[in-house]
Amino acid sequence: MPAFDVVECTIADLHAAYRAGQVTARAVTQAYLERIAAYDRRGPYLNSLITVNEHALTVADALDASLQATGDLSGPLHGVPVIFFGSGSPPEYHTPADEIGIVGFDKLEKITRHVALMTADVANDDTRPAFVADPQPQLDDARALIALGEVVLDDPSSLGIDDPVLVGILEGWLADLKQYLAHPPTTDQQWESYERFVKSIITTVYGFIGGADPSQGAAVRARSSLLCACA
Repeated sequence: MPAFDVVECTIADLHAAYRAGQVTARAVTQAYLERIAAYDRRGPYLNSLITVNEHALTVADALDASLQATGDLSGPLHGVPVIFFGSGSPPEYHTPADEIGIVGFDKLEKITRHVALMTADVANDDTRPAFVADPQPQLDDARALIALGEVVLDDPSSLGIDDPVLVGILEGWLADLKQYLAHPPTTDQQWESYERFVKSIITTVYGFIGGADPSQGAAVRARSSLLCACA
């Protein structure tokens, strides 16, 4: 079977290829796993995916068997690899106390709108992001927060931020973060001060947009990486 190019492939193209026997779900899944290994785990090292389903190929094999047995696709997302975006989870997650009532749908709406705005910005940009080696990875949180903050400030009302005082605070923080990038800390004490400052911003910014309260900067880095991954 000839190689199938998954880059820029639409769901309609993929399903047509499945029906025509031009490619299998396993082959497509393997192609995506190889791209994840090449771009997220190595190369530009986007580090945007927290985990990958270890049973992905097994699921793909089951889909191929189903198509061969029935002659039809299992559903509208048959054999379509997906990425789930997350911003943390409550302590009740996957416990007996995990009920629909604890879901903050108003916050979910804000986060969804935020992701949609970020992806639209990247999709409509005339220039693709350039991936370069990061000489100072310890400043990732500052870079990610600046990227996130600039998206928020571009249209704060769309994210439910209508208080000019809060907008002013965020603008001030972005200015301080840019100073850190221009003049990185050089002593242990300065780095400790920087880390406390960044963590306090992460907590507050997530409060602005209705997200979770992460204990580390990983979730914010994931948001920033999403800008690259969607390009």
